[in-house]
Amino acid sequence: MGEIITLGTGVQLETRAVSMWATQKIKERVERERPKVPTKYLKEDERTIEVPEDPDYRAALETHEVKLAEVIYDAMIGLGTKVLKVPEGMAKHTDKEWTEPLEALNIPIPENGTGRYIAWVKLYAASTTNDLENITLAITKAGGVSEEDVAKAATMFRDRNSGGDNTGETP
Repeated sequence: MGEIITLGTGVQLETRAVSMWATQKIKERVERERPKVPTKYLKEDERTIEVPEDPDYRAALETHEVKLAEVIYDAMIGLGTKVLKVPEGMAKHTDKEWTEPLEALNIPIPENGTGRYIAWVKLYAASTTNDLENITLAITKAGGVSEEDVAKAATMFRDRNSGGDNTGETP
């Protein structure tokens, strides 16, 4: 049995370790879509060089990194959590009521299965950034990674608001 966490909405989840092999397979699939570094031919040197500072490439790379982080979060939620308790008055992931406002905003919700459960946790049950951080921390600890290593890794995730990482440095 893993750690039990209570989200801000009162939902209780049990967490468990996620197979490193599963996350590796997910990373491999997403990495196949990694943008290629553009090149430029230098006529005077008769050679081609990579241009990693190209703004279109940097934007595509940032989009790719966000996608990779999102699929890893999805794997952690889908493979590493199980609902123990949903407070009275709150919709369960199988209910329709929580999906209607999101679908009205053109946010697609899977009809059933793990995809629907992941959407329910991310878009309804985990109402704060702190909730998602607690889920990630608990699952990572269940996998044998220390809190110190988790904190160090967290600084590597990009902060979408500032365009830099959590260290305060810009790219």
